[in-house]
Amino acid sequence: MTDHILKFIKAKSKLFYLLILTGVLIFVLFNGIKVIFTHETFIFQLVLIVFKHMLSLSTAIILVVATILLLRHSNIVSNEMEQDYLERQGVDIAVGNDIVGLEIKKYYTRYTGKHFNIRVKNLYHGSIVSIKGTLNFYTYENDRIYSVPIEIDHLFIKQNYTVSNFDPKHRAINSFAYYEFYIEKLKTDVSSFEDIRLISRRIVHTFFYELNMKQFSDHFIGKFRVRYNLVWLKERGIRIRSWVRFFCSKKIYRVEHKPVVEFFELMVRVTKILMLIVFLVIVLLGLMYVIYDLSKMIIAIAKLLISK
Repeated sequence: MTDHILKFIKAKSKLFYLLILTGVLIFVLFNGIKVIFTHETFIFQLVLIVFKHMLSLSTAIILVVATILLLRHSNIVSNEMEQDYLERQGVDIAVGNDIVGLEIKKYYTRYTGKHFNIRVKNLYHGSIVSIKGTLNFYTYENDRIYSVPIEIDHLFIKQNYTVSNFDPKHRAINSFAYYEFYIEKLKTDVSSFEDIRLISRRIVHTFFYELNMKQFSDHFIGKFRVRYNLVWLKERGIRIRSWVRFFCSKKIYRVEHKPVVEFFELMVRVTKILMLIVFLVIVLLGLMYVIYDLSKMIIAIAKLLISK
């Protein structure tokens, strides 16, 4: 019945219909607010409890938000530092002549580790019909430790061939001193060649990243693992500790190029140490008060819930 009356009013006068809806809305809001702020209501008592402990609650929220923001910043900066180091560890070793070349690229990524890319390149102005050879890896003592056979048919101009028939986990791939691309037979569209040796420069492999992972990726607070990379944050902690030790360390003060008596130096050191102790005590007492006040708030809310 009411629906039909409202539809009839809306059809006759939209302005009158809007006035009725506005009046109903004001009536509902007024009565709702009146109920909420009645002393006997649960919501008013809850708001009152929270308001009494607002300072401690605000402090706790600010500390939590600041900690999360600091951890996120540490995660971003630490990951950028790690990625920058990995990019600088990449190795690009290429050999070649006027006809053919071979390139080995070693690169890292944060999530998938070390990768190798081996490509044979056509450096000829025409097509290469076939290549038959071997990729040999050598130690610093010139001992061959690994070989990869290479056979290619129809390598067109400016085309590359990716060598995939090698073991990327073989120790030679990670520790070779240099490599040799030995071509037994090479045939182009106009001529053929045999017994070609292309020898790379010597390189030095470093395993600093693998042996010092904590300098690049550290997700632990004590024995607890967290989702954030804490390398940057822990480095800042070490710097602050070093600054505090320097601030409190023994120093020699001079007046007209003569050392000041040790008593004055001792008093300065004691003053600095007392300042730090007072600061730490104030911070600790503040945190203890916040925890105590929040515990009182939780107990009061629990009692309110039980009583209702």
